[in-house]
Amino acid sequence: MVKLLVDLGNSAVAWRPAGSAGMQRFLHGGGEIRPLLDREWGALRPHQVVVCSVAVTPLREAMADWIRERWSLQPRWLSSPASGWGVVNAYGRPERLGVDRWAALVAARRLREGAVVVVDAGSAVTVDLLEANGRHRGGVIAPGLGMMRRALMEGTALPAPDEVGEIPARDTRSAMAAGTLLAAVGVVESLLARCPPPEGWSGLVTGGDASILLPHLRGDWEEVPDLVLKGMEIMEEVE
Repeated sequence: MVKLLVDLGNSAVAWRPAGSAGMQRFLHGGGEIRPLLDREWGALRPHQVVVCSVAVTPLREAMADWIRERWSLQPRWLSSPASGWGVVNAYGRPERLGVDRWAALVAARRLREGAVVVVDAGSAVTVDLLEANGRHRGGVIAPGLGMMRRALMEGTALPAPDEVGEIPARDTRSAMAAGTLLAAVGVVESLLARCPPPEGWSGLVTGGDASILLPHLRGDWEEVPDLVLKGMEIMEEVE
């Protein structure tokens, strides 16, 4: 009996069977997802599908339709509660906190004893502050690297950015890559400067662009690619 845990984002899908290690991930870029599900999940036969998603409605509907048609299952969509698993939601309307952010906070609470800063570098960059007692202080949301770079290309005559190299950069494509990277890093550093976490805090980074941000963050940071899936697995435990 296999329970499939799925993190559906606006640009990628991460998944794994509950109880297993590692993570599978594929990009969809917001396009037609059904052929990708045929390729990635065609051989799977789960008995239950649990989904964490803040993706746009058409993506959610396309995935739900595929699951119903292929497996005759109704996916179960997780949501953010006011509290649970040692974490207290900062939002006045807790269900409005993205469930991917909530799952990441739940995992951070399990993985670390002290205060934690959680960064998810995906389609958007989110930064959340978690106190040692499990109280969520809140967070910020900013455009992700891909979104910023697409905005530059669509709004100007600039070319596609290159990989980040020397900073300051000496050509336009590298300058775009460096500028968007520093903007994303600046979101994290600005929040920490405005709302300093207590001494001994640690940071966890996840998301598709985590490995790009990580070398440029100052402090005690660790990349945990499957942080959201870890949180989902904890949420599936009986409290």
